[in-house]
Amino acid sequence: MSPAATGPGSHRPWVYGPERWDVVGGAEWSWWDLWFCVVAVADFGGELDRLEADLVGGLRSPRSVGGLIREDIEAKLSHLGDLRARLAGAGADVADLVAVGKGPGVLSKARTKILKQSAYQSSSMTTAMVETPRARLEASARRGHWGSFPVDPAGFYDKFRRTVEGRDFVGERRTLTLARELSERLDRLATSCRGPAEELALYRAFHTAGLELADRADDSFGSLGDLRVEAFEAYVDIDWAAAGMPDAAYWQDLCELLTWEPYSLTYRRPTLPFLHAKATHADLIESILLGVADEHRSVHLDSEAEEALALVAWMHLAARRYSRYPTTAQRLGSERAGPVLALAESAVRGHKPAIALAVFRAADRPGRDQDRLRARCVELTGVHVDEAG
Repeated sequence: MSPAATGPGSHRPWVYGPERWDVVGGAEWSWWDLWFCVVAVADFGGELDRLEADLVGGLRSPRSVGGLIREDIEAKLSHLGDLRARLAGAGADVADLVAVGKGPGVLSKARTKILKQSAYQSSSMTTAMVETPRARLEASARRGHWGSFPVDPAGFYDKFRRTVEGRDFVGERRTLTLARELSERLDRLATSCRGPAEELALYRAFHTAGLELADRADDSFGSLGDLRVEAFEAYVDIDWAAAGMPDAAYWQDLCELLTWEPYSLTYRRPTLPFLHAKATHADLIESILLGVADEHRSVHLDSEAEEALALVAWMHLAARRYSRYPTTAQRLGSERAGPVLALAESAVRGHKPAIALAVFRAADRPGRDQDRLRARCVELTGVHVDEAG
């Protein structure tokens, strides 16, 4: 079978990719399925894992102008993962599809579609390309755990929906006006709350509402950011146990939310989310964050995985759990100096230079901030990270 004709005057419709290509092994397959399999066989020894690794390389080493953008690569990786699962479910492999799909021009078109050309438009995308791990996990972070709250935040979110949702970009002056309106509405709703359960739901709903607006707003005046910070400070001060919220549910929701916070909400107070965490919560919170990091790393969301690991550092820093500093630094490595330096500096302030040195040594592996961390190690401890002592 050969690809459908797509040029002017052709008698076949344009092929974008998500259309059904053929039935093989009793299952339906799209053109994208065929193209992935053809490229895997021709260029990657028939291994989807090797094709995946090549695409992942594009996430970590941006390609030249005109190459694939991150969103496109993530969409293709999502489809590839879905394809792998469907092949396994059908008891088929890439060679089975390629054997049926051989034909003139197939390989050239497949290489263009998979390795060169963007698929990032709705008409070209399969369901898996739209519902990427990024889309799924970000949505979960924003509202996926609302069912665990004693009072569902959705009811309060509806009070903000018309103001914060939309597709149009919001200019700086309009953002200033909307922030003022949201602040007044939040204050009115807060005064009518009947107990901590409703307060918890209100401020949790507002956090997601603020994110929805921030995604499309020019906050050059900082009004929306300031409002979000104030509201978040109020949120973490609410006694979630008195509200009837289980510890595990509260921390799961908050840890995911913070992992996906893109606007430096806690930049000035990174330990703020954990100031009310009890000593008995430390292992629970760490376990949740490590699980979040692993889940995101497994789908190539490395930045979010690193953020989850940084949150482990801020959590231990909030209560100065010095004994946990080196292990936390070891997980972080030298890709992000901020939390590693914060751990070491906290140990020095606590008159524990040996722990500070252990932090630097634990994090000392190749990474973008390795030289900076090594220099700071000497400044703080008087010892080079490679020296004995």
